[in-house]
Parts: sequence; C-alpha cells; structure tokens
Amino acid sequence: MWWLLVRLSVSGGLLAWLVHRINLGAILNNLAHASPWWVLWANVLTAPVILLVSWKWQILLRAAGVSESLPRLLRMNLVGGFYSLVLPGEETGQLMKGLILARHAKGDAVAASIVVDEILGTLSIFTIALGALALTHGFPLRAPIAGAIALMLTLFLIALFVALVPRFHGLARATVERPWLARVPRLDRPRARFAVWLAPFWDRLAGYRREPGAMLAAFGITVAAHLVANVSVLSTMTAVQANVSFLDICWVVAAISALVTIPITVSGFGVREGANVIILGQLGVPPDRALAVSLLAFAIGFIWSLPGAVLQFGIRAKARAYPGAAPVGPADAVAAGENAASYTSR
Repeated sequence: MWWLLVRLSVSGGLLAWLVHRINLGAILNNLAHASPWWVLWANVLTAPVILLVSWKWQILLRAAGVSESLPRLLRMNLVGGFYSLVLPGEETGQLMKGLILARHAKGDAVAASIVVDEILGTLSIFTIALGALALTHGFPLRAPIAGAIALMLTLFLIALFVALVPRFHGLARATVERPWLARVPRLDRPRARFAVWLAPFWDRLAGYRREPGAMLAAFGITVAAHLVANVSVLSTMTAVQANVSFLDICWVVAAISALVTIPITVSGFGVREGANVIILGQLGVPPDRALAVSLLAFAIGFIWSLPGAVLQFGIRAKARAYPGAAPVGPADAVAAGENAASYTSR
C-alpha cells in the first residue's frame, strides 16, 4: 500500500508541475480544436494493433503446446489493456491476462510465452527506433537517445539469450535455492513452491530454441504491430497540428516507452507527459501541444480499455492443455514477471 501511495504522489506531483509550467488554457484549446477525423482514425488503427499482438501470442502459445483461439486471446488482450490502465504499472495488464489463461492452461507454458512475447516486443520497438534514428535528421539529444536505445536493445538481446539457453537457468535456481532463504520462515514455503515451479518454466523457455520459425514470425508480427501503432500516434499528433515526421515518431515512441517502464508512477502518469514535453520539444513541438498529444493518447487508450472492463466477466474455463498435469495457480503466472511496456499497446 505504501508503494502505491508513493506512486500516486509522484504522478500527482509531476502532473501538477507540468500544468503549473504550461498554460492550462493553451492545453485545453489544443484539445478543443483537435481534428475529430484524425482522432477517429487514431482510434480505428488501434484495432489492428490489438489483433496483431493477439495473433503473435497465439503463435508463441502454440509453440509451447497451448492451443487457444484467436478471438479468445483477443478478448484477453482487451482485458489486459483494462488492467494496465486501472492498476499501478503498465506491466499489470500482461500479468492479469496471464493469470486468466493460466486458470485454463498449463501455467508454466503461459508464463514462458508472455516472457518471450515481452522480450520480442521490446526488441522490435527498439530495432525500429534505431533504424529511424539512423535515417532522420540531427537534433541536440540524438546521440544520447540513440545510445540509450542501443543499450536497451543490447540488454534485451542478452535477456533473450539467457532465457533460451539452459546453461544460464541454473543461476535462477541457485538464487532461489540459496540455503539462507530456507532459514527465513516467511520465505521458506514460497521459495520451495517457486523452486518446484521453476523447473518446467525454464524448460518451456528453452523449448523456444527449437521453434525458430515461431520466434521469427512473432518478431515480424510485432514489428508490423508497432509500425501500425506508430501510424496511430502520427494521427494523434496530426489532430493537434504537432508536425512530427513518421521517422521521428518511430524513435519517440521507443524513448517514451523506455521511460514509462520506470516503476515510480501509476501507469506512467507524469513520466509519460513529461517525456512527451521534453522529447517532442527537441523536434520543435510547443509544450502545450506536446502535453495535448499525451492526453489524447491516454484518452484513446481509455476508450479501448472499456471493452476489457466488460469482457473480463464470463471467461469460461476449458480443459487444460495438458491433461493429467497438476493444476498451476495464479501465483505461478505472476512469477514470470514482465520486462517492458509499450507507449501505446503491446
């Protein structure tokens, strides 16, 4: 609870500081005069993005031996989008959709698919960003931004390598099974349960090495989804006459995504708006217009979260993908964790 209060305080403080520094009337004026057609187009383009990421997840699940229909995964992604908005941290949406599916399928396979999904998603968005930075014009912070994105890309390449190569899995086991943890009463039982769960989970991750076709297909679909999402962001900026090229949007989205993953605010509030103002300011966008872009993007995300609020009810159980296997509880899916969040949807 105290961490939630800290996040709320940081989000509120950052937003208050931005509104104090930027003319509120100018922000409202930009929103009031935003082109409804461009806003509508930005909303419409969100639909194929959600469809593409659901298709990608279906491919990764199938590679892990879990068969799910595309409409069902589409529904779960909408529910995940809702929880990303209402719970602290954008990663909570991914965790919630994993929890739902883990009730009806093998939890270790579901968790492994989400981890690989997130790593591939992050790799794709940073790959697009570096390509865009190489082609776009120069600006004051180009070098440090390119360096930061290249560093993030390298770290997630290492994360993918560690996830898929079994020899590195022993590090996780050694950490969980350290003797001193067994001497802590409150940690002993969760540690033992987590150690039991780790073995099949890591095996599921390593299994993706034998599925290069599925990995490449998932990566390609992710690239396509991010490019469509960037067109949606372009439409949002055009709606308030923030003149930014598509190439610039490709790296701006990646830079803001990286900053929003810092777990100091609620769902990125404050950090996202401040990042828009600072980064878009490098491209000549006035602060009031940059903040209007951020608020419009949030509004579009809010609209698409509403179906998820309704669709979370009535998701019926189905037979587990592995008959006879021991059931895996929601806590197992949570243990997978998440690595990144995207600026629009993922």
